Amino acid sequence: MDLQELMTFLEIEKPEEFEYFEHLAALLESTDDISDVAFHQVLKEVQPSVMGELLETYFEEITEGAPDSAGDFYLLLSNIGRTLTGLAKTIHEDDDRRNFCEELSRFREWYSLQDGVLCRNLADGSEENVTPAVALAMSRLEKLGGDEYDYDFSEVLDYEVEEYILPFAAELGSEEGEEEEDLYDEGLIHKDNPVIDGQILH
Repeated sequence: MDLQELMTFLEIEKPEEFEYFEHLAALLESTDDISDVAFHQVLKEVQPSVMGELLETYFEEITEGAPDSAGDFYLLLSNIGRTLTGLAKTIHEDDDRRNFCEELSRFREWYSLQDGVLCRNLADGSEENVTPAVALAMSRLEKLGGDEYDYDFSEVLDYEVEEYILPFAAELGSEEGEEEEDLYDEGLIHKDNPVIDGQILH
């Protein structure tokens, strides 16, 4: 899909209208061929705070669908979500947005386009090799009374979670440091002789 086809698929008329959960879910779960240029362009006007909130909501929803037995996969999915959310919230320059879009596209390819989860139907023993997205959909249906499966996520656990969340964590650390400094400035804690449990530390 080129940009115009992608916007038609998402039911928006311009990139500025990309702002709802449904837009993100449709983009990430589409199995159509989306060009890298179109993928980047449709996200270029999304505000970092909005994208961060959309990703938080999206990953909260999809991780809830993980089978109870898939602890490693649940942890991996949670880590990916935190990383992408951190990237989204720390977009300041064009390079930041480009890097974020590349990582989000990489997640989409792994999540919605690459088979690797082996699902065995417990009733008849039949097996299916599906994408993580399809496996989570099957698990959600199972929890609603659908067919029960045994899920093997071992082949999709090699997803490399980049440490791009560090700048985001650094910003949080900076804010915490400022709060601590404020306590000193307000006279609540003596810088040279802090008191802990009634004792002055030298």
